[in-house]
Amino acid sequence: MGAAEPDDVVDVPTDMTRLTLDTIALFGFNYRFNSLYRDTPHPFVVAMEGSLEAAQVRASELPIQRKLHPDRDRRRLAAEKLMLQTVQDIIQVRRMSGTAGTVNDLLDRMLTGVDRQSGEKLHETNIIAQCITFLIAGHETTSGLLSFALYALLKNPDVLARGYDEVDRVLGTDLSVLPTYAQVHQLTYVTQILQETLWLWPTAPAFTRHSYEDTVIGGKYRLGKDAAAIILVGMLARTLPGGQNT
Repeated sequence: MGAAEPDDVVDVPTDMTRLTLDTIALFGFNYRFNSLYRDTPHPFVVAMEGSLEAAQVRASELPIQRKLHPDRDRRRLAAEKLMLQTVQDIIQVRRMSGTAGTVNDLLDRMLTGVDRQSGEKLHETNIIAQCITFLIAGHETTSGLLSFALYALLKNPDVLARGYDEVDRVLGTDLSVLPTYAQVHQLTYVTQILQETLWLWPTAPAFTRHSYEDTVIGGKYRLGKDAAAIILVGMLARTLPGGQNT
């Protein structure tokens, strides 16, 4: 990707999605999607988004409604097949390379690891499912966190400057030197930025609770027995004592 001009529009969430997908694939499976060098999303990403969207729709439909949309189910199955095939290809390349047991990444551990009690290895079906879980759940949630963090930092330049100072102090200014595990744990202020971002714009934005008995919350809101309440985590972060919103 080339450098952006001052008046260019940058799609930050899309770029963060590409970045996190490539990072997980490279460090977890030594595989390059090269998403940042593509004009269109990688086919795996297109299939993943289609599969997730179809799953959300199916969850809110009655069985009779699903029968009315056979084409949608066929597209969903085709998307899932593409994701499976992508991961199978990654595993096949690793095995054919003859480097299994020497790469020391997540895929290598799954391919060569042996259970201490049973002496068994992970079945390939299990490995494929684990890889897809890491790629889907890992990259999408992290990309959302980074997108909101960048937004918050641009709105708070003093925090951004302090974050820059910590990174330069801990990691140095030579971009050719890779950070170490110990150095990452020294980025305490950057960690606080990410944690505060998750508090304000959580990846899981809500949770549900049921009441065991009739009750009144805060002396104001009546909740009947077995009634459900949906709690928006982001609103909790924006509410001051006394009920005033920030």
